[in-house]
Amino acid sequence: MRSLFSTLFIAVVASAVPLTGASTFPMMQLNSLTAYPNAKCLDNSTAGYYFAPGYGGGSNKFYIDHQGGGWCETEAKCLERSTTTHGSSLDWPEEAEWRKSLLFSTSAEDNPLTHSWNKVYIRYCDGSSFTSNRQDPVEVDGVLLHMRGIDIIDAVMEDLSSGDKGLDTATDVIIGGCSAGGLAALLHCDQWAGHIKGQSPDAKVACAPESGFFVDYSNMTEKSTFYDLMGYSVMLHNPVLPTNCVNNVDGNLFQCMFPEVITQHLETPLFVMQSKYDDWARGAIEL
Repeated sequence: MRSLFSTLFIAVVASAVPLTGASTFPMMQLNSLTAYPNAKCLDNSTAGYYFAPGYGGGSNKFYIDHQGGGWCETEAKCLERSTTTHGSSLDWPEEAEWRKSLLFSTSAEDNPLTHSWNKVYIRYCDGSSFTSNRQDPVEVDGVLLHMRGIDIIDAVMEDLSSGDKGLDTATDVIIGGCSAGGLAALLHCDQWAGHIKGQSPDAKVACAPESGFFVDYSNMTEKSTFYDLMGYSVMLHNPVLPTNCVNNVDGNLFQCMFPEVITQHLETPLFVMQSKYDDWARGAIEL
């Protein structure tokens, strides 16, 4: 694990330098989760992920990224979200370049660690950082909303492992994501590691969320924006939260939506990437 983290540190430090003109990003193919009936977006369309195969020394290595895009903490907001690409797959392209960030780059110069790895980009369409677990649809203004984020994650894990993608024989895996996707990386970090090591016991797994460390911090009006947002979200989505956190916190279990609590109970190595002046966090505490 030391070598994986050492190289990850070097890669992240290098990201402070602008990418060179040689940096390119893979064209990724949509994999619809049609074989998994519960892997649904809010509007009941089929969830999915984008995949670009690795090559050479990266053939058995994976960078798995959770798409970000905020949350919907009320029925009305989830209804609105269900008409967008963050709540429906109906307008997702069959292929696309996704996040143009360092770990997706195919340039060995810019990205010495993961340039040749398999790349996975999980599209976000449940509105709760892939934690929602409502067994029955929620009817809002005559529309049925499906809150099945945890089923999406389970389906992606199974699909990457059971076909020709090769996660079942992975040697190195980094779990990431940005913003709400960064929070998803934290929330599902141990779940991913348990799944991967259950099939490939010697695999090295690390979680590296970007801009996903949202804090429970009261602003100048003595109100915690993130606390309130997560509180309403938990009541609506009935989330599945990290097992080790749930088993070790006292009081309200929705504390396990907060990174400062989640990270105390993670068993998987963690490398947090967070701006000191994160734009959303600054706005949330009204600085």
